[in-house]
Amino acid sequence: MKMNKTFSTLISSSLLAAGLAAGSSLIAAPSASAFTLKFEHSNGSTNNNPTGAYAKVDFNFSEVGNDVQLQLDVTNGPVQSKLMAFGLDWTLGDLATEFGITATNNSGNNFFKHIVLDDSLNGNTKVNGVNNQNLSDINDIFFSKNSNIDGGNPNGALEENKSTTISLTLDTNMSATDTEQWFEDAFNNNTILAAARFQSVTSAGLSDKLIGGLYEDLNSGPRVQVPEPSSIAALAFIGGGMFLSRRRQSK
Repeated sequence: MKMNKTFSTLISSSLLAAGLAAGSSLIAAPSASAFTLKFEHSNGSTNNNPTGAYAKVDFNFSEVGNDVQLQLDVTNGPVQSKLMAFGLDWTLGDLATEFGITATNNSGNNFFKHIVLDDSLNGNTKVNGVNNQNLSDINDIFFSKNSNIDGGNPNGALEENKSTTISLTLDTNMSATDTEQWFEDAFNNNTILAAARFQSVTSAGLSDKLIGGLYEDLNSGPRVQVPEPSSIAALAFIGGGMFLSRRRQSK
């Protein structure tokens, strides 16, 4: 009887240790996932009256070898318009230099064929109707349909309800998760500024320059890591083993 109890206790302890190991894999920090930058009138516009133009860019980070790949999923909104260019500026330095981005660091995207460095989106606007934001400050990196961002022929630009993907390789010692956090913190702290240029907006053929800001989906829940099937099986085995152990001890 003593031997059975000892054996049962040993099984229970071993299963508990395995359970802790499996459980730790389930509660590990989620891998890097997207946040969204949205260009819309409420963030700031060069137009006093909203044209209705807007676009969003989803940022996704993943590790490729010793580098981090940044995937930008760009979507133009449903209002008739052509998204010509969007740009980023890091107020604490040069974003292109910080992450080794060059004009040739391009995925060959058909809509944004050019990475334009050290150019500026000229004009003044008001961010949230309170603070003046000079768009000429935004000049680190632009993803543009043309070789500069001063307008030009809108044919071939990203139309309404269209999406495309731009991929960049970032030269950094940070992990994908840490790189994502670096960018998200910079947007939240307003140390990265963003703006976009639209042309051919509505049938009136308007133009608009919009400030970008992080978009929070209030309907989405917290990021949850989905357990791997092997972990679920391990927990089921552990649960069954601990139940069996208790039954043996109660006899």
